[in-house]
Amino acid sequence: MSSSVSPIPFARSMLREHRHVCAFFNSPKQEYDTLLPFVCDGINCGQRAFHVLPSQHKGDHLQRLRDAGIDVEQAQRTRQLEVALPEDTYLRTGRFDKEAMLALIQEALKPQWMTGKAATNGSNTRCDSTTCCRITTTR
Repeated sequence: MSSSVSPIPFARSMLREHRHVCAFFNSPKQEYDTLLPFVCDGINCGQRAFHVLPSQHKGDHLQRLRDAGIDVEQAQRTRQLEVALPEDTYLRTGRFDKEAMLALIQEALKPQWMTGKAATNGSNTRCDSTTCCRITTTR
C-alpha cells in the first residue's frame, strides 16, 4: 500500500518521505529558533509532541512554547504535548536502556487515533500525522 505524505518545512528545507532529523546547536536560542516553528506547525495540525528534557529546563521550555503561541495547558491536558524527564524515560532503570527507550519512543510516536487520544485542529478535523519527538540531555 503506497501512501503520499505532505512535505513539512524544517530549518529552511523540506522534509519529504524521510523525516528523521538530527541536529546540533550552539545555544538554546539557536535550538529554539530552529525547532519552535516545527513544533508549532505540528501542534497546530494536531500532531503529538513528546519532549524529554531535564527537570531544570522544563519551566523555561514550557514558557518558550507558550511564547510561541502554543496553549501548553490544553495540549498537555489532551496529551497532545507530553514533557517527560530522563529518569522517567531512558534512565528509568538508573542507566541508559536502549531497548526500553526504543519501545517508549515507538509508543509515543503512535498516531493519536491508535492510542485513543485523537486531537483535532482548529477546524475540528482529525490530523493523523506523525509525532514530533525532541530529546535534549544537556545544555
